[in-house]
Amino acid sequence: MVVSPFIQNLGKLYGYVVPSDLQPRGGGGPDLTDITPSLREHCQQLCSANVRTVAVRGNACRSWDMLADCANCVSKGMRMRDGHQLRPYQEEALSLLRDSSDPSRLLSGNVRMPCGSGKTALALCVAMKAEAMTLVVTNSNMASANFAEQLQQIFTPPSRGVLVVDDTYTQRPGDLLRNRPGIVMCTYHTLTSDTATPFIRLLRALPYGLVILDEAQMSVADKFQRVFDIPACAIISFSATYYREDAKMDMLLNRVGPMLVNVSRQSIVAAGYIPDVQRVEVHVPRGRCASVVLQPHKMAVLMALIAQHARLGDKMITFCDELGDMDEICSTVQGATVHAAVRVELIGPLTMNTKHADRLAMLSAFRACAGPVVIFMSRVADTAINLPDANVLIQTSCHDKSRNRVVQRTGRIQRRSDGRHVAYEIVTQGSAEEANVVERRACMDEEGYSTSIVYPFAQGGGGQPAIATAEYWPYMAGRFP
Repeated sequence: MVVSPFIQNLGKLYGYVVPSDLQPRGGGGPDLTDITPSLREHCQQLCSANVRTVAVRGNACRSWDMLADCANCVSKGMRMRDGHQLRPYQEEALSLLRDSSDPSRLLSGNVRMPCGSGKTALALCVAMKAEAMTLVVTNSNMASANFAEQLQQIFTPPSRGVLVVDDTYTQRPGDLLRNRPGIVMCTYHTLTSDTATPFIRLLRALPYGLVILDEAQMSVADKFQRVFDIPACAIISFSATYYREDAKMDMLLNRVGPMLVNVSRQSIVAAGYIPDVQRVEVHVPRGRCASVVLQPHKMAVLMALIAQHARLGDKMITFCDELGDMDEICSTVQGATVHAAVRVELIGPLTMNTKHADRLAMLSAFRACAGPVVIFMSRVADTAINLPDANVLIQTSCHDKSRNRVVQRTGRIQRRSDGRHVAYEIVTQGSAEEANVVERRACMDEEGYSTSIVYPFAQGGGGQPAIATAEYWPYMAGRFP
């Protein structure tokens, strides 16, 4: 068998050979029902060798020559389907991920691309080019499902197949040794858990041709850093937001590699690949209510925006940060739509308590809706939600200064390039939201977004764009006295 140069020279770097009882033979690997002592030792040697390599070689490209195991690392058969092709900036990004002196090798490093620009498709294309067993680490089961869905839509799967794993997965470790999948998809939480099953412990100990870290800002969290110890030829991280509110992002440069690709949002907006989302901050009085969210001014604005965009036939995403407020917001909007005869389909709420199958059903219902629709979601849906027809975003609160959150949420409506795309933040005056939104606005200014500030309840209107709250004010004032 001809071995790709991408997965050669394993022993030279790691100084390790697979124990003979774990080498492939006959019909596959040994029939293990649990992690045996020899396999445990194998895992420990790999992990310790990997740590030493990182310490000594820094950001050097990772490669190996585990000759007894290299056949299991080869993964072929993945091809892009007819009718699909990379965009020019994706092609350029792919070229930057290759070693210029040896195009058969991939470099380790980081890829920054705006939301909606095709990070998932590019990551899968990198896996296709690697022709090696690939581990894709995501931040949620929904993200893994999105990767699997896009792989099915855009590519023919690798001949070894695709395995999507969550913390309920019950396959035996021996099955994994006998039948290595071409691509494995697993969440950070499942892969790094201290209570991981024997199967998961084996999953993170096996060598890979490529490890892809999706939403890379998650990987440096204390509880997820174990992903950096997974032995791999190359580790490539992807994200639109290399931001954290702590100082840990430098760890990606130290443990993975340099920023290899940085795609400008303005450049692909100008080329017509993604829309130029217009941001609108709507500042409202606090009134007498203790809550900065469940108060009549904010709820009247929310309903006015939903009604206005429903008449335009738009597809809306409404975020609420506090689970305690979510049910009240949903019931309030439902009552107001009946009261004012607003024709719009309401879906949700989608929260951390929503079962995975129900989440997928809600997203499917949103995509299938032919008319105006609103889906209500909590912060669990900040990332990895693919709703390409959504064009209006409404954030009902601004409880923190998170740059990740505001960029990622805006990215939910940045999937198609035609028509209007508007992102609203409703801010209660005289509350912490005012200071938080200033920080968010500064971040979005750096990202190249323009922001309008509206005061719909100001005397005389101040010449600002109108938000017709009068029709809904009596209803909201009566509900939130």
